[in-house]
Amino acid sequence: MNPTPDQNDVSTALGLLRDSLSEEEQRIRNEGAKAMQSGDYDTATSVIEFAKRLLTFQKKVEGLVGEWDELEDLRDTATPAVQEIVSNRFFGKKKNRNRNNNSNNNNKNNSKLKYQVFVCTCVMMRH
Repeated sequence: MNPTPDQNDVSTALGLLRDSLSEEEQRIRNEGAKAMQSGDYDTATSVIEFAKRLLTFQKKVEGLVGEWDELEDLRDTATPAVQEIVSNRFFGKKKNRNRNNNSNNNNKNNSKLKYQVFVCTCVMMRH
């Protein structure tokens, strides 16, 4: 993702989660194809079943992305007083923003976002 992440920007965390899942999906496809080509059909079949579950999970993440976008839109159209209250923690800044932070803050923020992605994944896997 191009923008520099805010430490509490949920949309960035969801984007990182979506990107990570997409990369994992591609890796699984490639490895599953290798198993099929080598004649390891049991492994290939198991990989297909796992991939189906991963795709279902990715759809849930896409649903969360859409829901979060709706919340951001609601926040953006709210009164300034409401925006002040709801914008302080998880929303980061308004959409379509350019951020310029130094690299030390970026590394710290990336670590926090990776943790948020991990927590998000754990919560979604329980549902």
